[in-house]
This record gives sequence, structure tokens and C-alpha cells, in this order.
Amino acid sequence: MPRSTLPVLALLAFAAPAMAGGQAATGPQPITRAQITAKLDADFARLDTNHDGKVDRAEVLAGMKNDQADQIAEFNRQRDAAFAQVDTNKDGFITKLEWQAVRKVSPKPITEAQAAEALAAFDTDKNGFVTKAEYIAKLSGAEGATTEKLTEAFNRADTNKDGKISKAEVLADLKAGQAQRVAAINAETEAMFTAMDTNKDGKISKAEWAAARQASPKPITDADVTTIMNRFDANKDGTITQAEFRAPTLANFDKVDTNHDGVASVAEQEAAARADAGASAGASR
Repeated sequence: MPRSTLPVLALLAFAAPAMAGGQAATGPQPITRAQITAKLDADFARLDTNHDGKVDRAEVLAGMKNDQADQIAEFNRQRDAAFAQVDTNKDGFITKLEWQAVRKVSPKPITEAQAAEALAAFDTDKNGFVTKAEYIAKLSGAEGATTEKLTEAFNRADTNKDGKISKAEVLADLKAGQAQRVAAINAETEAMFTAMDTNKDGKISKAEWAAARQASPKPITDADVTTIMNRFDANKDGTITQAEFRAPTLANFDKVDTNHDGVASVAEQEAAARADAGASAGASR
């Protein structure tokens, strides 16, 4: 699924695009406490299907299922739009040529200037060649690099086996590496087409495309409902009132709104995001 079911309970992310007349803006935008509250109240009203002013477990479950159904519908809409984009002749099928047109990789050729730049990065004594010692010294700190692996790579590039790599050899090695990567990507593209073309007629139908791109949501369980109830049902009476529904999100808003002017500014949102990132990094150490 492209997103969690939690948005049904209005766990708004302040660093995400803010609400602006129902349209999503690009990047963080200032957002007010009143806007957040209005969104929370609208979500609460949608969940409170019997209109008794509180949300019980059954209503939470129904809301989560409705949200999940909306997500699946959006996933399917995007999937169908992607099919239409690839099916350039609009005959209801994707041919191999149409598939390759959007998937096949055709990078720009490696130039001598690029080879010269790469050589200069390794050629510490500036004699126009890269020795094995220079090569290993430059790459020894790279992740996963061992002397054995670096020696193997050096020897592969040193095609005339004179113990050094010239600009011509650098150019040839760069071209070979590019060709290998392109071949691997194009082979994957071919394999994807073959896998989707289940009836082997040389084209992909809408049904085959849909079958290969099915939304696979995790079933909503009683434990998921319990998680939501535990978050919002502050007095543990088995229901969520409108005040309880508002409380966690507004508390988060108030933490972001450090000057307490009722507006989470872009600067405050970015500061909160940095703080969260720092806390996460510290917890992972």
C-alpha cells in the first residue's frame, strides 16, 4: 500500500504539504492550528457514523477499512494511468517496442574528457598514468573495498599489463562498465515484459498489466484497532470523543509551534524535522 491507514485518524505530518483550499502545495507550507482542528473535526465526523459524538471500536475499524479502500482505488487509478502512458498508440495493449521506449536505457557515450577527469582524480604524481599503489590508495576507504578486490579491478583496467593505467585504458574501462550496467538494466526490462506477458502473445493487455500490479494491503486486524484506541481513548472508556480525537495531533502541533502564535511556520516545521531526524539517528546508534 502506498501509505498507512493512520491518516484516517488525522495524524497529520507537519513537514508534508499543507492544506490550502483542498489543494496540496509543494514542500512545507505554513499551517494554522485552526486548519488542523478543522481537518480533525471533519475526520471525526466521517468516523462518527451514528452521530452520537463519539467513535467506538466498530467505527474505528470501519473508518480504517474505508481509508484502505480509498488507497487501493488510488493505487489502481495510478496503475491504469501508467498503462495509458506506455500504450502510446492507444490500442489497449503494450507492445515490446512501447515498453522498451519507456524502459530501455540509452545513456550518453563516455567521453575522453570524462576519462581525463577520472584519471586526474587517481594520478597523484601527475605523470599521466595511474599505478596500482595510486589506485588502491584512492579507493581503500570505500565501503566493501579490499586489497584483493581493488587489485582485481586494477588488473582488469590495465589491459596491456604494464602495471599502470593510461587515459585510453580508463576510457575503455569506463565504457565497459557503462555497457555492463546498461545491459543488466535492459535485460531486467526484457524479463519484466516477459513476466507480464503471461499468455505469450508478445504484448501486455490491461488485464495482464493489472495482474502484475496488484495492491496487496495488509489486512486490518483487531490489534490495529486496539493501537488506535490506545492512542486516542485517553480515559479508557472504549470510545473516542471529539476532544480525545483532537488531543494527540494538537499536542504535536503545539510542540512544532514553538512561539505559540497558532501558526506552524516553515522554519518551525523544518526545525522540528531536524530534531526528529537527530533523535532517530541517536536512537539508531
